[in-house]
Amino acid sequence: MKKALKEYKVLIVDDEPDLREIFSSELGNTGFTVFEASSGQEAQAIAERETLDLIVSDIRMPDGDGISLLKWIRSTGTFKGHFIIMSGFTETFEPELKLLKPDRVLNKPVNLRYLCDYVTKILTEGP
Repeated sequence: MKKALKEYKVLIVDDEPDLREIFSSELGNTGFTVFEASSGQEAQAIAERETLDLIVSDIRMPDGDGISLLKWIRSTGTFKGHFIIMSGFTETFEPELKLLKPDRVLNKPVNLRYLCDYVTKILTEGP
């Protein structure tokens, strides 16, 4: 039996409060249970206590960037969810991203409708 959208837990990680709120609001309105973190360190704390299905993270943030968060997630071996990276500077991180294999790399500004549709698809149908 398929899970209801509200049963999927999504974490939005971005140091820009306005962007974090917009992404969280859109995904919440789509039906997902959404958590927010303003840094990689805060995201780690949430990931340790919640069973997350997907993390959407900015790359550049103070107090723990998205690359460090993705490395930590991969090193735990316990995270079975999906990981999406967002950035306006993805070409700078291209070699590292290829090694860490996020599910998707999105360039900012992110199209909200695309993000919601992609998150819905990857969680309900798979990559």
